[in-house]
This record gives sequence, structure tokens and C-alpha cells, in this order.
Amino acid sequence: MQCLSVAVRIEEGHLLELRHSDFVGTGARADMEVIERIVMEEENHHSVVTKNMIIKKHDIPWVLAPLIWFVSHFGKPVGEDKLKLMCESSP
Repeated sequence: MQCLSVAVRIEEGHLLELRHSDFVGTGARADMEVIERIVMEEENHHSVVTKNMIIKKHDIPWVLAPLIWFVSHFGKPVGEDKLKLMCESSP
């Protein structure tokens, strides 16, 4: 899957907000839009990265939306988020 990604907001060392649109690929809607917000904060002398995504016009049945929300907030991560690991690692 491919898309156009644009940085819409940057606060150095704290925030990166990306807008992904114009999707192309199997199962992708061209008018789907994804807002990805990555925030880095200091907590007890340690960097903590939080990543949130808002997906618009996704074609996911409304009945499944609460289940997807629950799994994404409380489920076990499937793989490593390399950006999160890099930001949270000690120098």
C-alpha cells in the first residue's frame, strides 16, 4: 500500500503529526485519510513516546469499531515500533 504523507505539525523534540492520504493498493480507499500523531515527553528522566492514529473513511463496519478500539488500546503489540524504540532508548 502506498500513500502521500505530509508533516502537518512539528514541535522539535516533542511532536510530529503526519497526514496520510491518496492511498493506492489492494483494499485501500483513495479517499481514506489517516492522521498519525507522535508525542515524546520526559517522565522520570526517561523519554516516553505515545503514538495515536485517527483513520477517516476506512470502510470498517461500525459494529467492529469498538472492538478495534479496545484491541488497539489494550491488546499486546504485534511488533516493535522502531521510531518509539529509538526515541525512548538511552544515548
